[in-house]
Amino acid sequence: MRLLRRLGGAIRTAWLMLGLSLLLLLLVDQLLDAALPDSFAKLSVVPGAKHPERTQMDAFASKEQATAYFEEFEQARQVAWRPYVYFRRKPYAGQSIHVDAHGFRVTPQLEDGHIEGHQQQIWLFGGSTAWGTGVRDDQTLAAQLGQQLRAAGHAARIWNFAESGWVSQQNLAMLAMALRCRSAQPDLIIWFDGVNDVYAALQNRRAGWPQNEANRRVEFNLSRRAASVFAAWLSRLKGVGKLLEPAPQAPDIEALAPELVHDYVLSTRQARAMAQLAGARSVFAWQPSLVEKTQRSPDEQAAFNAMLSWHVALQRASVAQLAQYPEILRLEQVFAEHKAAVFFDYAHVNAQGMQMLARALLPAVTAELAQVPPRPESRPESRPESRPESGPESGACGDWPVPKSDPEP
Repeated sequence: MRLLRRLGGAIRTAWLMLGLSLLLLLLVDQLLDAALPDSFAKLSVVPGAKHPERTQMDAFASKEQATAYFEEFEQARQVAWRPYVYFRRKPYAGQSIHVDAHGFRVTPQLEDGHIEGHQQQIWLFGGSTAWGTGVRDDQTLAAQLGQQLRAAGHAARIWNFAESGWVSQQNLAMLAMALRCRSAQPDLIIWFDGVNDVYAALQNRRAGWPQNEANRRVEFNLSRRAASVFAAWLSRLKGVGKLLEPAPQAPDIEALAPELVHDYVLSTRQARAMAQLAGARSVFAWQPSLVEKTQRSPDEQAAFNAMLSWHVALQRASVAQLAQYPEILRLEQVFAEHKAAVFFDYAHVNAQGMQMLARALLPAVTAELAQVPPRPESRPESRPESRPESGPESGACGDWPVPKSDPEP
């Protein structure tokens, strides 16, 4: 008994020392964060400029509604692991944001049901702007494009495959996996991205990698290396990160921009080839950013001033490179001369901005849909009969988010 008491006392002492050490480390991290300058702050467009609080920006008419929205948005950011693309959001149901059981941002459809004829299936791919950061379910790009298509007499249903942070290679992987499933195949795929490829290239100093690859490298095989677990945790501490962070090195913009645009276009061409094999048409659009908006509101200008100057330079150089690829629909002029505030950071826009983007996409989308031959309500199965049954719950699709039934708002 005496030995057990001594052992228990030693364990309690060890836990107490560990807790105090962690508390001290957190305190030191806070002090370092307050004392050390941000190494990137002096590299912004206007050195030391601060980004305005997004809920208070002039892109939002009601600051109270914006605050309530972003509180809900933070709750909806929980993600689950997904093969090949790293992550996908978990199901969520709020007032403004709904994510269904397969990870889709819900796109509300018209309550009166169907327009006469076959409903054409549209799959939308992209990052957080296409996902709908900053707007309600019924204000997303998918929802607004759907409304405009129906107003033009098109029977179309849009599935929002987009996810925050995804680059073109992740969208390509998502498309490949979704096409393996026997659920409804697309008549048209829409690619709406570009800014994430730019930001990821700036992070990694090379094209073609997803965002935050440095974190994946640190986290690899963590379960086998206790020291790596501790290092990964330390890397999340802001103050310690400032202390250990090497001096930022300027990227080679002239070399990086052509590389990332070529890689992006290659991804779109591979996506187009896969879509053609499925009998689908495609539209590839490079999204606009705050960088290309020349008539900025006061808050938009403040947000621009806080951007990393290297980021601005790479964004501009990448847009210039797109001139070599006429198959990419460039949308940088959508907001260029628009005087009203639409951006609340460098990439995301309010509901009015989403409506303008949908309107800009509409001509290309309707032109491609007009080339889709009439299809029966139930398409013949083109895969070998020996192939196992596919679907969201089957082995071929696993738990991938693929459209099978209408999402519930």
